[in-house]
Amino acid sequence: MAPWVFAAPAIAFALLPAIVDAGHQPDGIALVALVTSLTAFAGVLVQPLVRRGGQARHENRAGVSGLLVCAGALVLAAVCARTGEVWLLVPCAILFGSAYGLCLVAGLVEVGRVAPPGALAQLTAVYYAFTYLGFAAPYVLALMARLASYPILLGAGSLLALLTAAAVGTTS
Repeated sequence: MAPWVFAAPAIAFALLPAIVDAGHQPDGIALVALVTSLTAFAGVLVQPLVRRGGQARHENRAGVSGLLVCAGALVLAAVCARTGEVWLLVPCAILFGSAYGLCLVAGLVEVGRVAPPGALAQLTAVYYAFTYLGFAAPYVLALMARLASYPILLGAGSLLALLTAAAVGTTS
């Protein structure tokens, strides 16, 4: 689940605005700034909900929920890429940001749950190292766009998020 933590916001503010050429719209810089801000704020605002909701001893509902939200965001992003509708960047940003917040906190809670005494710092560092891999998602998708269209790639990403959610749900 860890790479999805930063793949979600990176797709929202690094890839999608470029796909729909948002920077060249009237007030394009402001629009891209809004998308970036909405992504970050949604991620931050959802985090306390995860902490307050608590987790059953062997469940990672927040992680599964975050991955399902990410899958939905990827489907909406595929629609955005297909239609070129710039206004869809706003709901995409909110969904991707929410997925980021849910997955980040769920992963940290899970690390805290499984860490043996004295190893929490090391496992947290490993978790964060894997989350940072997600920042490569826009680059990987841009490279793969030579092979398939963005709507297809984002749809495939949605399927990967769903498979990850299933894996997280069965291992919790």
